[in-house]
Amino acid sequence: VILNGMGRQDEAIAALDKAEKLDPKNAAILWNKCYALWLAGRYKESEKIGRKAVKAAPDSPEAWLNLGAAVVKLDKLEEAVQCWEKALELRPDFAFAWNNLANVLRDMGRLKESEEKCMKALEIDPNYVEALNNLGNVYLDQGKYEGAEKWYRRAIANKPDYAEAHNNLCVALMYQSRYDEAVMHGRYATSFKPGYTDAYVNLSDAMRNLGDVDEARKAIEQAVILRPESAEVHMDLADVLLMQDKYGDAEIELKKVEKMQPDSPRIYIKLAAVQERAGKLNDAIDTVNKAVEMN
Repeated sequence: VILNGMGRQDEAIAALDKAEKLDPKNAAILWNKCYALWLAGRYKESEKIGRKAVKAAPDSPEAWLNLGAAVVKLDKLEEAVQCWEKALELRPDFAFAWNNLANVLRDMGRLKESEEKCMKALEIDPNYVEALNNLGNVYLDQGKYEGAEKWYRRAIANKPDYAEAHNNLCVALMYQSRYDEAVMHGRYATSFKPGYTDAYVNLSDAMRNLGDVDEARKAIEQAVILRPESAEVHMDLADVLLMQDKYGDAEIELKKVEKMQPDSPRIYIKLAAVQERAGKLNDAIDTVNKAVEMN
């Protein structure tokens, strides 16, 4: 447990492997190992150990909680719901399980139920920042931007360095055309969590809406550094470069996207438009033809 908390998952798993050999039916060892494997991103192994844990201790809410966390990562959403409902049946005041259940229901598009589960978590712990943030997400998904803003601000009031809530608030403020404030919270998000790609993407978007294209470019270039495999991020950079009339650089970014998504007609249409603006008419015609052939 201590090693897990220190982020030393490999050592934690090795220690739990030894413990499991000594006591193979000890549920606490099994559900801790399930969690350690989950933290290490080894979700199939986590699921396997999680199933052992609930078999060894079917009345353990922690075992059901961790099994749910494993299966949700494997896109077994309905089973995750069942696992967390079982955990809550065993321990109705388990705020963490209520919040997890709210998350997966939101992912399934069951927003009203998700809202109800968030409120359950907050009845148990009114200052539970993850539940406050998640409730904001549910409101955002429903287009209730002022309501979303309220919940994000409550989360931030309880945890001022909560990068995810600042990022989400940035988005909610953009929907309300309050771009100056959106930029401020986007900057907070990237400051508190420098490796947060989505925050740089949203910060860039807010800056574009303010007309600060140079700063928008800096933000989206940082997102590309953090997530070079993302076609969408390269597309965003291309859009910013077009705003600066950097047609050659925009074409380079779109060529990267073409390699990532060679079967996407929309990439070729966008690339052709850039080539046309750059005066490369023959290249633009060839690119359009590729898109036509796909359709």
